[in-house]
Amino acid sequence: MGELSRQEARLRLVVNRDEVDRISGELWHLGTLGIEEQLDGDDVILLAGFDSAVAADEAATQLERFAIVEEFGSGDYLDTWREFATVYRTGNRLVVKAPWVSYEPDGTELVLWIDPGRSFGSGSHPSTQLALAELERLLEGNESVLDVGCGSGILAVAAARLGATQVLAIDIDTAAPEVTVGNARANGVEEFIEVSTGPL
Repeated sequence: MGELSRQEARLRLVVNRDEVDRISGELWHLGTLGIEEQLDGDDVILLAGFDSAVAADEAATQLERFAIVEEFGSGDYLDTWREFATVYRTGNRLVVKAPWVSYEPDGTELVLWIDPGRSFGSGSHPSTQLALAELERLLEGNESVLDVGCGSGILAVAAARLGATQVLAIDIDTAAPEVTVGNARANGVEEFIEVSTGPL
């Protein structure tokens, strides 16, 4: 889990959907170790973990109109975010689920088992769901796919499960390779996916 295990405090921010990318960018600039997104009606709740209450307080000062600081132990955070994991359906037959979430697929569905760890990519973000639907629409088999900013490897894994035979997954986050490889292995497609933190 890398840096996630060090988190001792988090910010809870409620933002309009139009502001998610901007506020997430500011959180990364302010030193967050990871961000979890939860949909809440027209808003999005961002849970941003920090390695100390001091770091979270400093970030909260910059984003005070959005932020509430919550202190907790690292294990508590890991368990807390896992409680919100759910099943996501996208495209015509893709289903994304965490390994610990129970789900009985019908015969037509293609289930992706994804544990995002501390990386981006649980399947909840609309951009991820759109990208998954496009992969399903476009891939016919034997393609080469490049996943830039792979995070959990969700798109790389989906591409391989949909028939791509050569997938390169790249991310500057040093935690991403381990998470992506783990998810590739869990989905039986590790032989088709190469993971790198190097430049394009």
